[in-house]
Amino acid sequence: MIHQPDRGASAADDDKFGVDADGIPHAYRRAVTDFAGALGLDAEALMAGGRLDSGGLGFWLLHHGARDPRAMTVFVDVGELPDDPAQQLAILRELLEKNVTTPGAVAGYYGVVPGTSNCVLCTRLSFENVESEGDALGTLMATLISGVDKTREVLQLVLDEMVKRSADAPLERV
Repeated sequence: MIHQPDRGASAADDDKFGVDADGIPHAYRRAVTDFAGALGLDAEALMAGGRLDSGGLGFWLLHHGARDPRAMTVFVDVGELPDDPAQQLAILRELLEKNVTTPGAVAGYYGVVPGTSNCVLCTRLSFENVESEGDALGTLMATLISGVDKTREVLQLVLDEMVKRSADAPLERV
């Protein structure tokens, strides 16, 4: 007989961290609804993938349904990839290396929004040990916005260096 480990989940956890009939996690819905309500924003538009511009940054609020009902992901717009495929390759390689050398749980991770050339910094927000999902989202957003100047400066330096390197050194084909 195979025994499944007890993860400590209870009926209350299932309700708190379950998903609705549309596959939207309850915690995500509470976070976005409370956050939007506090700021006078349209929660449904944000949950439908609408972009939020605040503090000079562009954000998207996403969830992964039943695959990760205890958290959500905040995407921060980093910028568009250049049109030149060689520069794209160099930039994407650098971003992948940063993903490996930086603790994603602390600093987030980089990606490209599917179907676009838009680079984003992704930050996972866990609701496991928070009293209010909306407050947790507000705190994360305030933290990201308060560091906007430094974040922009660092990201611009990284992107400028990657573009310079890709223009200076020919890329090897594999």
